Amino acid sequence: MRSGYRPESVLRFGVWIAILAVGTYIVAVGGTYAGIASLPDRILTQLAGYTILGTWCVGSIIKPSWRPATTLVGPVVVASAAYSISALFSQRPRLSVDPMLSGLAFALTYLLLSRLLTDAWFRRRVRVALVIAVCIVGVAYIAQVVVTWVEWWGLVGAFALPPLRPLFAGLGFGSPNLVGTFLLLLAPLAVVLVRGQGAGRWPAIAIGVTAAVATFLTGSRGAYLGVATGALMALVLGATTASRPPIRTYLASLRRRRWTATVAVTVVGLAALAPVVLSRFVQGGEGLRLDLWRSALAIFVQHPLLGGGPGTWVQLKATENPVGSANVIVPHAHNVYLQAAAELGIVGLVGLAILAPTVLVALMLVRRNLATASARVP
Repeated sequence: MRSGYRPESVLRFGVWIAILAVGTYIVAVGGTYAGIASLPDRILTQLAGYTILGTWCVGSIIKPSWRPATTLVGPVVVASAAYSISALFSQRPRLSVDPMLSGLAFALTYLLLSRLLTDAWFRRRVRVALVIAVCIVGVAYIAQVVVTWVEWWGLVGAFALPPLRPLFAGLGFGSPNLVGTFLLLLAPLAVVLVRGQGAGRWPAIAIGVTAAVATFLTGSRGAYLGVATGALMALVLGATTASRPPIRTYLASLRRRRWTATVAVTVVGLAALAPVVLSRFVQGGEGLRLDLWRSALAIFVQHPLLGGGPGTWVQLKATENPVGSANVIVPHAHNVYLQAAAELGIVGLVGLAILAPTVLVALMLVRRNLATASARVP
């Protein structure tokens, strides 16, 4: 009689439960604005994260099979080293300790995921968790907005075109922009995963539409620009893929399909909602952003080589605020590249310059390999 107990299976299941629990906590609590501002939440997040990452690092020294399985190890190490060097020579050393630990944790998390996803057992479960998370966030955000709209209509006393992200609805993340970021990054992957598993066209369409509606309702201008950029890149890649028909042939065939009605309805809907979107883009804030960017550039000029140090933006910004403008203190510069220049200097920018093209080359290689594999399928 065969026993069902296998130590390796139990260990694997325990690791998955721990990763799922910590990941859920970070997304829902520790990584939100409220969690970041809460000292107990930050301590718990770091303890949980580094317990898992530390165990994996020690285990990878003992067992070579636990080590990262990605060609991006070198660029990630270089970027992490640049981040750490900037922190060691920070203008505010105490402020830079926590961001440095968090940054290294993000790098280690990527390397850990690269190893886990080479295992079919973990890969199946990560796929399911990712799709479920996208569905929950998308549906929950739409529901939150609709409920808030009902309250708004009750106050107005009549039906009218409601505002985007009413009452700054953000599902507890602290900002609707975080909801938009979450969906923009993960929803396309979820759609591809569902479609690739042979689940049929409609489940993938339902997830994509839900995520698109939720992203639209966030009113995040950055998310809108991200969607537009992604759509443009998709069109470019589709038009330059040799194995696919030219764009004119595709459009000609599209007119003969039922998708024509869908496209027409979509265009009409977007035209009807255009006033809401335009009002979001003209709500202002450009002056404040320009002041923040000027402050970031001033910090970079003061500390060009290593920057002010990770996490020092909040304090250094106060002394580098443009003369004659309100000295508004915010947690970030509303521009990740300028803030990286201010906090990490040339060394950090070089590290990022090494990492970014390497990721792009890796993605292009994956795309080429997938196209080659598809062409070989009879």
